[in-house]
Amino acid sequence: MDRQPFVLGFLLRKFPEFEFRMDNFDGRLRLQKFIYLLQAHDIYLGYDFSWYLRGPYCTTLAAAGFALDNFYDDIPQHTQKSKFTNNVIQKRFEKFVKFICGKETDEGFLEAAALLHFLLNTRQITANDAIKQVAKKIPNANESDVRKVFDMMRREELL
Repeated sequence: MDRQPFVLGFLLRKFPEFEFRMDNFDGRLRLQKFIYLLQAHDIYLGYDFSWYLRGPYCTTLAAAGFALDNFYDDIPQHTQKSKFTNNVIQKRFEKFVKFICGKETDEGFLEAAALLHFLLNTRQITANDAIKQVAKKIPNANESDVRKVFDMMRREELL
C-alpha cells in the first residue's frame, strides 16, 4: 500500500485550521497549493509539480488526496506534538508553520503565493510580470493584493 496518503494525512492534521476536502474544486486547489508551499520551504514530500490551468499541480498529490479522503477522519487530531527526526527539516517546518499560520484556508493567498513562487523559480520573468500574470489568473484578484503576497514572500526569503 502506498504510504503517501498516510504521511499526507498526518501532516495535514498538524494544521487544525486546514480544511481537507476533496469533494469540491476549492478543496482540491487548496491542497495542491498548501503542499506546494510546504515543499517551497525545502521539505520535499515526493510531489513534483508542473504548470496546469490554475498554476502548480501534481497528479500524484491529487491521487494521494483522493486516497486519503477515505480515511482522513480516522487520523487522530492530536498530531501537533510529533516532530521530524531531522532537526534541519524540523526548523524548516516551523518556519512554514509561521508563514502559513492564519492563511491555511485562504485560497486566494495560497494560490497567489504558489503561482508567484512557481513562475519566479521556473520561468525567466520579472517580478512585475509575474504579479500581473497571477492577478489575471486568479478570480477576483488584483495586482495590489498579489503584490502584498509577493512582498510577504520576499520578507520570508521565498522569492
